Amino acid sequence: MEQKSVNANDTCGGGNVAFWIFVVVVATYVAAIGYTDLRMQRIPNYLTVPTAISGLFCSLIFQFVCLPGAAFPTTPVNSLLGFALGFAFFLIPYVFGGAGPGDLKLIAALGAWLGWLPLLFTLALSLIFAMALTFVAWAAGLSPSGNRSRTTNTRSSGSKNGGALRPKARRRNAVPFAIPVALGTWCILAGMILKNLHQ
Repeated sequence: MEQKSVNANDTCGGGNVAFWIFVVVVATYVAAIGYTDLRMQRIPNYLTVPTAISGLFCSLIFQFVCLPGAAFPTTPVNSLLGFALGFAFFLIPYVFGGAGPGDLKLIAALGAWLGWLPLLFTLALSLIFAMALTFVAWAAGLSPSGNRSRTTNTRSSGSKNGGALRPKARRRNAVPFAIPVALGTWCILAGMILKNLHQ
């Protein structure tokens, strides 16, 4: 008697559904983070915290409730490891003032969805994109303040140095960190999609 082979992606209503939920959520998350970091120069908790929690939750749901078929890319263990790695990666820079709390939570939440290994590749690509975008900004004559690089001095009235010239304080970054992270994440997602389509 011939027995039909069961595709794991066909159980639980189709594992591909879980995969595309993963892709849409992660792609939308980094797009929203990139937009807010570019426009407001901040990464709000209402984007990072729910994303981290939902990443851990979805990895549990698709691992146990829909077992054995849902093709969710991240297992609960990998989700926890990704969250921990993302948190640890920016903990030391955060302590020493090299990164903001939003950057730390951004990567931790992303790790909860991607898992630890894709997160490592994402961070590597993000650093490459960050260097490339910084070079482009420099070549275009943009200063770290995001404006055309020119020295703008203001005379401080009533100061002890007799009215010496001071440079204006810099407030904005030409390349917010979330932008290269979004680009790196989309590259990883594109690779996952191609791999999924050819399975």
